[in-house]
Amino acid sequence: MGEKGATKDVIDGLLEALRGDDDSVRERACDALGCMGEKGATNDVINGLLEALRSVNDSVRERACYALVGMGEKGATKEVIDGLLDALKSDDGRARRFARHALVHIGEKIAAKEVIISLDCALEGEWSKKQESLTSYAFRMYEGVRDYLILMSALGVFWDPEFQTGDAGEIAMKCVQRELISPVRLVKVCIEKGEQMFLRGALYACVITETAVAIHGNCLCIYDREGVRKISIPPGSESLVDELRKGACRAIGQLDLKVHIDWNRA
Repeated sequence: MGEKGATKDVIDGLLEALRGDDDSVRERACDALGCMGEKGATNDVINGLLEALRSVNDSVRERACYALVGMGEKGATKEVIDGLLDALKSDDGRARRFARHALVHIGEKIAAKEVIISLDCALEGEWSKKQESLTSYAFRMYEGVRDYLILMSALGVFWDPEFQTGDAGEIAMKCVQRELISPVRLVKVCIEKGEQMFLRGALYACVITETAVAIHGNCLCIYDREGVRKISIPPGSESLVDELRKGACRAIGQLDLKVHIDWNRA
C-alpha cells in the first residue's frame, strides 16, 4: 500500500482494526500503518501505535515498534521515545529487545540527541530508585539500568570518530544485539567530544562493569578486563573531568562501597 494509500478513509479503517480484539488483524494493521511512512503519521495513528505498544501480545508489540520507526521524523516525538522507554520496563525480554532496536533506529536516522537525553533521565530515575533497596551486586544486574546503558553505549557509536558514518548504524545494532555496555566509549565521547549528556551513563557504566578510571597528566586511563585505554583530555575539558570525578564519588557513595579513590594527577 505504502504512502499512496495514506488516505483518511484507509487510515481510519486501519485504526479501527488496531483497536480490535483479533491480534493477527492488529499485527497487519501495524504493518500497513508503518508502510505509510510520514504521510500516515497523524496524531491518531501515533497514539494508536503507542497503545498497541502496551499490548499483552508479543507480536503486536513488535509490529508496533517497527511501525513507529516507519513514521520517520514525524514519529520521533518525545511521546514515542518515552513509550519505547516504557517498553524497556517490561518483564518480557522479547519486548525489551524490540524496544531497544526501535530506539537505535530512531537514534540513527532522526533524533539521536533526543533519545540520549531521555535515556539519561530514565537512567537517573532507576539508579536513584534502586540504590537503597538492593545490594550492590543485585543492583548491577538490574535489567532496567542495564538496558539504558546498553542503548547509550550503542548510540555513542554515532559520536565516536573511530567509526565511519556508513558503518556506525550496523555497529550500533550489533552492540544492542550482543547487549554490550561500553564504559570506554561513553567516557571517550563524553570527554573527547564534550558531550555532557553522556556523563551519567559513563559514570554508571564504569561502576556496574567494575571499570576503573584514573587521571594521569593530560590523559584519562580506563582499566577494564581487556587492559588499559588512554583518552586524551582536550584543553578546556577540565570542568567536565571534574564532574566525572565528583559523580564517581557520589555514585560509589550511594552504593555504600568501601573503595579508595586516588584522583591526584601524576
